[in-house]
Amino acid sequence: MQLITLKSDKIKKSKDLGFQVSVCKTFSVSIQTMWEFLLSETGINIWLGEINIDDFELQKQFVTKAGIEGKLTVFVPDCHLRFKWKLSSWEKPSTVELRVRNSKGRASVIFHHTGFFKIEQQEELRIYWKNIISKMIVNLDSE
Repeated sequence: MQLITLKSDKIKKSKDLGFQVSVCKTFSVSIQTMWEFLLSETGINIWLGEINIDDFELQKQFVTKAGIEGKLTVFVPDCHLRFKWKLSSWEKPSTVELRVRNSKGRASVIFHHTGFFKIEQQEELRIYWKNIISKMIVNLDSE
């Protein structure tokens, strides 16, 4: 599978939501294939982290093996999901939206991270989500 870049990543600050980071890549797979991958145990372990798969359900708290705390708050099948996300060193949780959109028959994956308030976190989170995308590329190419 070949990776196609749709947009560059964006970093900006919102008055109400703190800083925001968006990272987007388009893959040469269908939306259905991408959702199947994202919701598989392998996919979840890549973009969220290792968790007890039984803890990944709407409105249920989870903690990853790496100590990331969160809660899935929105799930719209074949569209997007939103979850609270907090590193163990953070005081407050932030929000991540994972969205998959159709781009001429290909799946565009967007990680939109909002609600962090320290400027130092911008670059860290941009790199973090780009690394997640890179892991997805490797995994999808091996299937």
